[in-house]
Amino acid sequence: MRQVVTFSPVESTFEHDKERSNAEFDMFWKEVFPEGTWKHSNRGFTIKADKARMEKWAKNFTKQKELGIQVPIPYGHSYSADRNVGFVEELEVREKENGKHSTYALLSIPLGEDSKRDRRAHV
Repeated sequence: MRQVVTFSPVESTFEHDKERSNAEFDMFWKEVFPEGTWKHSNRGFTIKADKARMEKWAKNFTKQKELGIQVPIPYGHSYSADRNVGFVEELEVREKENGKHSTYALLSIPLGEDSKRDRRAHV
């Protein structure tokens, strides 16, 4: 069993200088949940994520989005609403080079105070 960790940023095709010049938000793809069994670092519960479970998460996310339900992005794995820094725009499952799967999220974070944080390392 592994501990839940904060992952490094995933390379993005988002061209910051070009596409963000007049934007009021920052968007990038991030690996948010790789395949495996994980233990939550704060709460202590464990969760097993396999391809089928991750695909169900992605399907449910799409349904929620169609209903207008937004999924917040917690800064530092917080459960406090005032620590949310933006919203998930898309969720998908991708196969990695090692043959395992992972859930990736397209994150949308408004610029401003939150843009000064090292978000990619903590969201």
